[in-house]
Amino acid sequence: MRCAVQLRFAADPALASARPAQLKPGTLGGPATTSMFTEPTALILGAGASYDFGVPLGEELLLRVFDSWAALQNSYTEGVLDGVDERIDPKGYAYLTEGSRHSDRLERGIAARMRAENIHTSLDEFIRDYPSLRSYWRILVAAVLFESLYETRPDGVTWALRDVYYQRALPNLRHAGPTVENWIGLFVSLCRSTLTEHSPPFPVDVISFNYDRVFETIARELWPRGERRVAGFESCFRFAYPYGSLQTALPRTIVEPGKWLLSQAPGIVFMDEAVETDTLKTTIQSANRILALGFSFSASNIQRLGLTELDGSRMFVQNFGNRDRGLARRLKTLGVHDEHVDLASLPDLVRGGFLLPGA
Repeated sequence: MRCAVQLRFAADPALASARPAQLKPGTLGGPATTSMFTEPTALILGAGASYDFGVPLGEELLLRVFDSWAALQNSYTEGVLDGVDERIDPKGYAYLTEGSRHSDRLERGIAARMRAENIHTSLDEFIRDYPSLRSYWRILVAAVLFESLYETRPDGVTWALRDVYYQRALPNLRHAGPTVENWIGLFVSLCRSTLTEHSPPFPVDVISFNYDRVFETIARELWPRGERRVAGFESCFRFAYPYGSLQTALPRTIVEPGKWLLSQAPGIVFMDEAVETDTLKTTIQSANRILALGFSFSASNIQRLGLTELDGSRMFVQNFGNRDRGLARRLKTLGVHDEHVDLASLPDLVRGGFLLPGA
């Protein structure tokens, strides 16, 4: 079968009483005498950390993949999915196609039907029930991320990482609304204020549960900007992606998206494929402080990180606007102190010292 894919594409004041009265949003993170680069620190990033940059969250990502599957025949992905179904379990795929050799029209119909009948809330749940589609969906996930992060240049051939990622104000990339501050840019600036060229830092262990590499890419690009030299990016951060990711930091431009998608898709790992390692748990256990941004602490991820109620006193967690009540319950189970849960937005967390309390 030849198949191609087209892709379309301050916290609420009323909640202020939900946090201890003596604290202001964005002021947590630890004693003012400490800094992220002077002690072992783990920084956990969940989907919320990439939200302002237009990357779809869990269930939204699932629905976007369905849409990508249903919208075929676009020149830049021509041939990307050729032969992929040869690696799909024939029995499982025959069930989806009702035993027919599937044309583009049938392919669209299958995708539309599955989207309408979908009962899953995440990619991992879907793949659990349709494991034969793994290879196919790795490419579709990479394609949705590509469409979210890149835009075409006037020449119609070159795709470029959105210029706004390196600007102070980010437009609302989802719907009409006010701009938001680029929290990664603010974070880089704050980091640079605490470092010199010759003071060796304690490298921060960044554990990202996101496929997109947005934080790593933007921070790396902004890090050396300025006349004053500071410790190099590589000596300040170490990255781990428990569920895999796009295989390289995001390039500024892409000329052949189809080839790029094929090269990146193998890095996408679904939850039931991820191998638990002692390295991740050792990183967490050796950290004096564990910071979490946009992270929901699902039961499976708590287990993967090796977190227990004994770790709560070292954890500092964002729960923006106290909107995730399930997260609040899970944090209590983990023994996270109420005063260690911050309700602020990401820019306010950076400004308030959540990430670098010593700055």
